[in-house]
Amino acid sequence: MVMHLRAIKAATTDPHPVPLNLKIVIEGEEETGTSVLDSHLAANPTDDRFLADVIVVADTGNMALGVPTLTSTLRGIVVVDVTLRTLDKDVHSGMYGGPAPDAFMAMTQLLATMLDHGDGRVTIPGLTEYSHTWPKVDEEEFRATAGVLTYGHSRPRLLGTGSIESRLWGKASVNVVGLSGVPPLNRPVNALRSEVTARISVRLAPDQNPHTAYRALVDHIEKNTPWGIQPGIAPVGEGTGFEAKRGKHAALVERALCDSHGGAAVQHPGQGGSIPLVAALRKANPKADIVLWGCEEPKANIHGHNESVDRAELQRLTTAEALLLDALARTAHT
Repeated sequence: MVMHLRAIKAATTDPHPVPLNLKIVIEGEEETGTSVLDSHLAANPTDDRFLADVIVVADTGNMALGVPTLTSTLRGIVVVDVTLRTLDKDVHSGMYGGPAPDAFMAMTQLLATMLDHGDGRVTIPGLTEYSHTWPKVDEEEFRATAGVLTYGHSRPRLLGTGSIESRLWGKASVNVVGLSGVPPLNRPVNALRSEVTARISVRLAPDQNPHTAYRALVDHIEKNTPWGIQPGIAPVGEGTGFEAKRGKHAALVERALCDSHGGAAVQHPGQGGSIPLVAALRKANPKADIVLWGCEEPKANIHGHNESVDRAELQRLTTAEALLLDALARTAHT
């Protein structure tokens, strides 16, 4: 938001404000898994408030500090809540442990079927892979920015197969992002858990149909829940991935980004995250240039502790956006 507002201020200040029709959309639901705006665009694709020739979304970032970056792909997403209920109440783990099925232990058995024990690749049938040429990701740099631990002279392997960039940007990943039904470690209870719910988030290849992926995930859960337990599966949200197209303003976008970074070459990596709104905007604006850039470089640690933005990075990206607005105005009126 600061990037957009400061760039607009720079581009619209007298004596030569840029003659552009600017539309500002601020949306705060994307991280909830569902979005009223997504639904609105699907039902009202001709709503003039969301139609444009160029759409700038500042929710990605440079590959590294100072490396000008345009995101070329986004992964899609499917999120479900899975509930396993095994007992009509929690019971003493000493009196009943052994024969009686513990819901949490059942959940761990189910979750373990979603990744290969050896190489860590996703094992859910029906999830696709996306073939693309991205900039190479250095393994040691990735380990450092991700904070992968080492244990003396040994260290965990990175999960999956293929290049790191293909695993990050072109293949599915599975994570548990929420859990209920298990007491916290500071308040343990010697009891078997009667009911546990896990929120499972699956990132998808950029061109994977999320409805197809949802069915594949549901089928896998139903087939792999252990001990005859019947799982409860509730959809939480889903979003389509994104594949950038080179539009008629692409050269102006790259020039603005290059100039704001001292002439450095622009990189075109993918993004492992998901921004479902971008796919909705693409559907409503099939011929528009959609620009994905921003300040969320690896050290920003988004969604983690001490999330932050580098001030110089913010200045560079704000400058890029102001330069782009100026260039678009000149092109539109020549």
